[in-house]
Amino acid sequence: GPWPRSAAKGASAGPRTGFVSCYTIMIKPDRTEQEKRPSKTETPLEIALLRRFPFAFSSILAKKEVFDYIGPIDENYKIMDDWDAHIRIATKYNYDFVPEPLCRYYVHDSNISFSQDYCRQATDLAYLLNKHLTLFEQHPKILEHQYITLASYLVNTGNLSKARIYLKKSLAINPSIKNWARLIISYLGKNAYQKYRSSRHHIN
Repeated sequence: GPWPRSAAKGASAGPRTGFVSCYTIMIKPDRTEQEKRPSKTETPLEIALLRRFPFAFSSILAKKEVFDYIGPIDENYKIMDDWDAHIRIATKYNYDFVPEPLCRYYVHDSNISFSQDYCRQATDLAYLLNKHLTLFEQHPKILEHQYITLASYLVNTGNLSKARIYLKKSLAINPSIKNWARLIISYLGKNAYQKYRSSRHHIN
């Protein structure tokens, strides 16, 4: 299992290493598999702000001092408390990996992380962006990305007027043609916006 190797890796890690994980295998509903690995070009904080988790939380072995540092879980979240904790950890600590896929996790309808409850996702993401706004503002491309993500959640709930607030915020960061297109198409309604996303193969 991953624990003996993670423990050995953690024992040899430096003082700024907060936790150790391993590569993971994500098994999708169609039974296809995708290996998740850490980014080699982004810092731990950038990965945390992007929510590009290259690991499953069930595979993490963390030092006690990490939990002492971040304190209790923020109970204002419904589903994104782990993301918030990861950001707080990444402001101080690095992490290390056992470079092997030692953990598997399954994506299914009852996964909270892959929930289609856009209302809860929008509420949590808005709270998270506000809470960590100073950090996000130091990484404007990431903040732009998260504003577009939040707008997409809001479009899916039917709240297009609020979605446009965040689309305009993304435009203020980057007045690109794509960002203008998103804003303009949002005035055509929810279905038009969703079709645009599908046609562009967008995540957001």
